[in-house]
Amino acid sequence: MPDPEDPTPADDPGSGADLQEQDDDPGQRDDAILLQFGVPAGDFPGRIDAAVQHALAPGHDAGASAWTSLGPRNVGGAVRALVQDPNEVRTFYAGSASGGLWKSVDEGLSWRPMGASHQAFPVCAIAVAPGEGRIVYVASGNPAARSLAGSGLYLSTDGGVTLTKIAGTAGAGGANHYGALQIDPRRAEAAGAGKVTAAAAAVTGTGTSFHTFFAAGDVLRVGLELRVVTAVADDTHLTIDRPFVSPLTADADYFRATPRVWAAGDSGLWRFEPGSGFAAEGSAAAGSLPPGNPASDVVLAEDPAAPTHVILLAGVRLQGLYRGVHDRGTHTTAWTRCPLRRAVGGNPLVTGAMMGRINVALTPAAPFHAYAIFEDIAAEPAGPRNHPSRVYHSADFGVTWTTGGRPFTPAAGAVGFADYTLVIAV
Repeated sequence: MPDPEDPTPADDPGSGADLQEQDDDPGQRDDAILLQFGVPAGDFPGRIDAAVQHALAPGHDAGASAWTSLGPRNVGGAVRALVQDPNEVRTFYAGSASGGLWKSVDEGLSWRPMGASHQAFPVCAIAVAPGEGRIVYVASGNPAARSLAGSGLYLSTDGGVTLTKIAGTAGAGGANHYGALQIDPRRAEAAGAGKVTAAAAAVTGTGTSFHTFFAAGDVLRVGLELRVVTAVADDTHLTIDRPFVSPLTADADYFRATPRVWAAGDSGLWRFEPGSGFAAEGSAAAGSLPPGNPASDVVLAEDPAAPTHVILLAGVRLQGLYRGVHDRGTHTTAWTRCPLRRAVGGNPLVTGAMMGRINVALTPAAPFHAYAIFEDIAAEPAGPRNHPSRVYHSADFGVTWTTGGRPFTPAAGAVGFADYTLVIAV
């Protein structure tokens, strides 16, 4: 029987299930999503036009004010990664959520896109090699937006101009989304036996041991030129990503200039080991970092008490925060789970199921001080989920941790965006 106070006729085609279907409008859904990011309904085209005009405008003088707006100039979405070249402080790299890799060589006053035109994929992690600014690693995919998948992990040996894929979305080192990249601070360059006799795209040598010295993804240095090794045929033949500028006029020494790299991706935590390629970190042993689970972050520092060791802290979704000690000599890493405790009676341990995305940071001047925060799923006894957790602090390189306060207490019913916006830095 119709409700007498309901003005909608019972036979109105817009009522009931039909009305629900009409309300499920793609345009309205898009407007609702944009509104969450502060863009009013119908204003998106105007924002695009304004961004284009801003891109065409001259750059601002960075000395005119303490802070100067620098974007969006590429209309490529949010900036998801920003790093400074440790070898050249005026140079910065930025990764766009949907617009590729960008570079500035003038302290951020102007930016230009890097790589090929078809490489405008999401970029959420970038790392520049210490001591060699031409070596840049670029990780594609946006882990905070599952629909924005990438196409793998890339390496540049010319400061971002050329991007060569060293891992795809599957297989060793591969992932659809990467959350972090870290490079071993010790520059590991080694000389090979024998000589390079031809250095075109197909490199040949005499007395060389390419097959046991290089793996695909290594960096080959001949003279002052660097190239990415794309395949190793045998001990005297390999191929590189692009020819050397000038052909050799005489035999030349060759070197492996590859740094050790860790990549946190949705397929797990990976390590690229110079000379051997990608290896999955972790093991099935109790308390060890579980391999194959989505890793959201990784940070590292050299152990001042043992220079042959690298200390790592890695966050694994729905598993926990882990501490690793990597031995450069044996190329092995020993992992243990970090004991984070809840702020409830008895202070029980935070279980992996309570932790979504995990972010961690080291203090640059004193890396034994570490800080961690995670997307809270159930660590707090009550309240809405998916908000930032409490901040955890370690003063001993991640061995022990103290539980701090929350950045804020979310209101009842508040929607959490820690999966997307969670950041911690020192």
